[in-house]
Amino acid sequence: MNTIIAWFETYSTTILVVTGIILVLLLILRRLRIEDHLEQEAIKHGDKKVAAYKTKHPDASAAEIEKKHKSAISNYKTLLTSPFAIMSFLSITLMVISMIFIWQDYNGGEDVTGSVISEWFKTHGLAIVLVLFVAYILTNMLNIFVPKLILQFMERRNARAENMSTPQEFEKRSKTMSKVLVSTLNAVVWVMAVLIMLSNIGINITPLLASAGVAGIAISLGAQNLIKDVIAGFFILLEGQYNVGDVVTIAGVTGTVIDINFRRTTLRATDGVRYSIPNGNITISANATSEISKVYFTVPVAYDANLSLVEETINKVGASMASDRKLKKLFVTPIKFVRVNDFKESCIDILVSGDTIPGQQWALGGEFRRRLKIAFDEQGIEIPFNQMNVSIDNLDVLAGKKPFETPEEKTEENET
Repeated sequence: MNTIIAWFETYSTTILVVTGIILVLLLILRRLRIEDHLEQEAIKHGDKKVAAYKTKHPDASAAEIEKKHKSAISNYKTLLTSPFAIMSFLSITLMVISMIFIWQDYNGGEDVTGSVISEWFKTHGLAIVLVLFVAYILTNMLNIFVPKLILQFMERRNARAENMSTPQEFEKRSKTMSKVLVSTLNAVVWVMAVLIMLSNIGINITPLLASAGVAGIAISLGAQNLIKDVIAGFFILLEGQYNVGDVVTIAGVTGTVIDINFRRTTLRATDGVRYSIPNGNITISANATSEISKVYFTVPVAYDANLSLVEETINKVGASMASDRKLKKLFVTPIKFVRVNDFKESCIDILVSGDTIPGQQWALGGEFRRRLKIAFDEQGIEIPFNQMNVSIDNLDVLAGKKPFETPEEKTEENET
């Protein structure tokens, strides 16, 4: 014991610095969304486990398979994340012990012995451990109960609404609200826990709180854009303008929402570029995957096409897709002929439209075009392309069958 105490006395400052660096690295890994990558690996592992389970138990029910899948994902994710939890716990423990030695050194240089450590833990350590334990319990309770409360609140609100949200839209909105609210409340809990611990070890936090208040006023005056972003983000989340997973156009950028909080929205564009947009810059948001989506485009046909046959063919293709076993669950209404939309120089534009579940309009629109082209070919309906009629005089001259004649020569020849 004395050897360990002597070692901590010698290297307490080094231990504090090293453990602090380790904690910072762990936080950086978390900011790099390492948890998302681990979750993806856990899902892949769960899929493999379920595939093996189905092979051994072909008669297993869907509920049993789903339960097995969730259990496999949870166990594997725990296995992957446990090293990070252990490293965090050890780092915090070593930091606390090294801070005890540094504190004792700066307060009279009293030798740190087992009795001194024991006395410190009785007067301060147990209270700090209790505060950390309560903060840990509170954050876990928030992670469990806040999503459930938000889900119940959203269900009641959705039931009272005139236009009820689709299950997919409802799920995305609930998850987005839960994520933002839980992270905010967790931050508040840990800030309060740190303040209580500082007060427990004898640090007067009143000047600290007063300084924080003055600093908050100064920051608010110099960070009006930040306040604007937070207020705009609050109303975006409250009104449910868009959620994680939606395809939106905001601030001139189109992409899938991969993250949203009170300050900014993060999009992933179709070319893979990641955009972070301050919420204060968002004046108009266009959501392409809210509640329902729409297939909506024009089909060009030739002027000599039989429009009745065109309408019949379009409606037949749309009905066949809507009744397809694999595709029917993606449709709200079939794609069908709407109207003759415009007369162009070389074609007639036919407007077609149909409603789909959110996010499926592009895939179903592409499949409809593929099937429609095949059906048009079978019916002999032409999809024209831009054409130009060219009239050429003196074709015999260009072909080399006759020498070129000027207009004067033509006139003299005619007079003769």
